Amino acid sequence: MQKQPTNADIMIIGEAPGANEEKCGKPFVGISGVILTGLLTEIGLKRDNAYITNVCKHRPIGKNGKDRKPTKKEVQTYLPELQKEITTIEPKAILALGVIAAEAVLEQPFSMENDHGEFSYKDDKKIKVIATYHPSALLRNSNLLEAVRSDMQKLRPFIHSNSKEM
Repeated sequence: MQKQPTNADIMIIGEAPGANEEKCGKPFVGISGVILTGLLTEIGLKRDNAYITNVCKHRPIGKNGKDRKPTKKEVQTYLPELQKEITTIEPKAILALGVIAAEAVLEQPFSMENDHGEFSYKDDKKIKVIATYHPSALLRNSNLLEAVRSDMQKLRPFIHSNSKEM
């Protein structure tokens, strides 16, 4: 399992591990991980300085043996574990990647089309949350890239590479 910073300023949350992630025991590997790492580099954030996790901790597998989106029941099952991670890490900001992650973190419906790139709050306004499209969405629609870049630029004020011990 990847060693994560236990006191990162920024927490990144995806929906669930895919086959590569499950095999490696590390979130966001493979092409989505390459895309995410590149986007983080563009805003001056080293991947090792962010805490990266998923809502669901095990890979949801479809009938065809391929990855599928987690069900609401699966999200609810893992929500207490995600909440514990957030409480333990105490990030200044959370980047939710995709609708499933945004809805799980904010505990309310979320429209990616209308609300991406806008800050919301978690835990009585203590933690700022911003959601953007999941890196895998960029594989299906490259026109989303500029929106994702713009959304991620808003994390820059939360990047403090020397502000906490790693």
